[in-house]
Parts: sequence; structure tokens; C-alpha cells
Amino acid sequence: MATFESKCPLCGKGFQAEEEWIGQTGECPECGKEIKIQAPENIATSQPQPPVRSAFPFGDLKVIKMYKGMNKIARRTLLFGLVLFPLSIATLSLGASLIETIISAIGYLVLFAGASFLGRSFRVGLIFAGGLYLLIIGIVAYVNINKTIEDSRSAEKARRYSEEQEAIKYGVPVEDYRKMSSKERASVEEAFTLKKEAVKYGVPLEEYKKIPWNERLKIAKAYENKMEAEAKIEEQIRKDKEEAFYKTPEGIAKKKEEELEAKKARWAAEDARIKAKVAQSHKDFDNKLRLEAMIREFEKLNGRAPDGKELLKIIEHIEKNPR
Repeated sequence: MATFESKCPLCGKGFQAEEEWIGQTGECPECGKEIKIQAPENIATSQPQPPVRSAFPFGDLKVIKMYKGMNKIARRTLLFGLVLFPLSIATLSLGASLIETIISAIGYLVLFAGASFLGRSFRVGLIFAGGLYLLIIGIVAYVNINKTIEDSRSAEKARRYSEEQEAIKYGVPVEDYRKMSSKERASVEEAFTLKKEAVKYGVPLEEYKKIPWNERLKIAKAYENKMEAEAKIEEQIRKDKEEAFYKTPEGIAKKKEEELEAKKARWAAEDARIKAKVAQSHKDFDNKLRLEAMIREFEKLNGRAPDGKELLKIIEHIEKNPR
């Protein structure tokens, strides 16, 4: 159907209308007020038609204004999503998500929405999504910054404690040691090591400093061999003394006493094993009454309770002959 350019008599702005709407009333798509569609001079006025409908595919003239407003929202939303993209990339290390993807998608939906309630809900959604995004970024950043600060403090505390211990070890004032460079500290450590080795190997410090590195290794090896030989000699002397002692009357008596103590320890261990076996039997055997009956039978025949070994035999008999 043919359309023509009509003009609002109130705001003066033009819009497209169909010829069949001439003489009908409707809302101006620009100012929103009720107007009567005027025909241009080259078109004759026809009979009244049904209420005016917009040539725009989304509905009547009121929808045109809403669509244009939604179009602006969509453009701004898309722009907002593009702005957030590099920000999200930069904050991925803090655990942030690419929420601008959702916001951009909302922008496209707003662009093609066909009802005003969608426009309103999406606008509210955009505000909520943006605020939630900033809140998440703020919380994550706050937590990570605090953790970084705390880690830095802990590392600094550990470093200062390590420096203090090293200064005490090398016999240097703590504050002086902290002011030293890495090279100076290495020199202090080297001097301390040389002094320690010289004392250990029994060599004067000034002489030890002049000894080449390979000769120092030989001195260290000789010292280790000497210590090992001395340890072997001391062990052999101890064994000889012990053997000689046990040949004396006093040593013989002590050896018998030690053997008796060893036997008592073995008996105690065996008794503990038997008691544990009895306890396990009372716990594990389904026929607990059978064990108790056999104990009573033993007491009746022998006039006494079974000792540990006899009780163990009863338990083994029950295990080998289950009902």
C-alpha cells in the first residue's frame, strides 16, 4: 500500500503514514500526542478507516518511539560491553569472568525486543549486571590485595629472622650484617667457613688460608679417615673390656641376672599376646558361649582355672573345630 510523508501539527516533525489512515487519529511517534493524519494536497481524502496503524513492522505509532529508545539502549549496552572487555582480560588473574559477553548479548536482545516490558527488564538487568560485576571485581581485588600484603609481611619477617640468625652465627652485629651487600655477606660466610675448618683440622688459620683447594680436600679426607679409625679402636676397646668383665665372678652374676630379665621380658610379651588373643576371641567368635563352657569344663576336671598356655590351646581347638 502507498505511503506518504505526513507532518505532526504540534511538534512539526514528519513521519511515514499509509494513505488509508488519512483523516484518522493516532499518537505522533515523536511527541506522543494525539494528532489527526492530514492528507497532502495531491491525495484525496478517503472514507474513515479503522484506527491508525503505523507503517513500521513492529506495531502502532507508539511502538516506534519505544523502539528508537530501545535502539539507543542497545547501542550503549554494546559499547559498555566492549569497554569492559579489556578490563576483564586484565582482571582474569583475580578470578573475574568475561561478563561483558552477557551484557553485549543483552544489548542485541534489547535491539530486537518487540515489547516495552522487555526494554524495561533489560535496562534493570543491565544496571544489576554492571553493579554485580563491579562488586565482584572489588571483593576479589580486596581479598587478593590483602593476601599479597600479608604474604609480603610474612616474607619480610622471615627474611629479617634469617638475617638475624646468620649474623649471630658469623659473630657480626645484626644491624651491620643487614647493611652488607650480597658480596660482603659471601665474604663473611667464607671467612667463617675457613676458620671453622682450620679449627676442626688443627691447622693455624693463616696457614690454612694459603693452602690450595685440592690440598684442603686431602686434609678433609685424612681427617675423616682418622675419625673413623679412632671410632673403630674405641669400639674394640669397649668390647674387650665387656668380655673381660663377664669372665669375673661379678660379671658372671650380672650376666645371669641380665639373662633372667630377658626371659621375664619374653614371658611378659607372651602373656600379653595370649591375653590379646583371648580378648580377640571374645570379640570375634560368634559362639562365645562355647569358649566359656569349655573353660568351666576345664575348671571342673582340674579344680582350677586354665593358665595362659592351656587357655590358648582351648582357643586354638575352637578355631580348628568350628561348629
